[in-house]
Amino acid sequence: MAQITIGSRAEVRAAPHWSLLVFVDDATGKLAEMRFVPHETFFDCCVTARSYFECYDKPGAFYSDKDGIFHLNTPKVVLGTA
Repeated sequence: MAQITIGSRAEVRAAPHWSLLVFVDDATGKLAEMRFVPHETFFDCCVTARSYFECYDKPGAFYSDKDGIFHLNTPKVVLGTA
């Protein structure tokens, strides 16, 4: 099994009201990048991600929490109706 190193995977988390965007290193649980923003927006996530990438390079995996801004805008298809 390959060894997971710092910067190889990152998780993005945010909170309501003033949002604190946090990039957590998945291998160590350390906080790798943080930024307070008025609202969690795609642009703010990109600015924070760029700062993270400049420091740690591109991660092998990148994911966000289920309650974040990243959603699929496709309707659910019920079997037998499509």
